Amino acid sequence: MSNDKQQSAFPHPKNGGAWGIDPEPGMTLRDAFAIAALPSLLNSLYSGDNVWFPNIAEEAYKVADSMMAQRDKK
Repeated sequence: MSNDKQQSAFPHPKNGGAWGIDPEPGMTLRDAFAIAALPSLLNSLYSGDNVWFPNIAEEAYKVADSMMAQRDKK
């Protein structure tokens, strides 16, 4: 798995500076991937599948980690 789990998904400038100069990191790409997985996981909760609510965040990050690993393949 990549060492860039802390890579920013949506960087933005600090204090109104120019893009790419001292950017504020924002949320990580891993977090963005986990958020993207949530709708499907939540849908499975309400569709009768055996999904236990406290595990949804854990499952979302498993999906995110898989997406990060796939992204690192060249």
